Amino acid sequence: MLKRIIEAVLISIAILWVTPALTANYGPVSNKHPGYLEDASGNLVKSGRTGQCVRIERQWSPAMANKQCEDALRRSQAR
Repeated sequence: MLKRIIEAVLISIAILWVTPALTANYGPVSNKHPGYLEDASGNLVKSGRTGQCVRIERQWSPAMANKQCEDALRRSQAR
C-alpha cells in the first residue's frame, strides 16, 4: 500500500515538473498574432510539414485572419 502511494506521489511530481517545460516556448505570448500560436519571441509558429501557421482553434475566428498566413493557405489550396 505504501509503495503505491509513493509511486503516485513520484508520478505526480514528475508530471508537475515536466508540464511547464513542454509549454514554456509556445503559447499566446503577445497580441501580435491573436488566434495563432507564437514562439517565445512572438513569431508565428508554422507547421513543419505544411509550412502553414498554427491556429489556436479555441481562439481563432475569421475576423482574426492573418493576411500572411491565410494567403499561404489559399495558395496551397489552389494547387
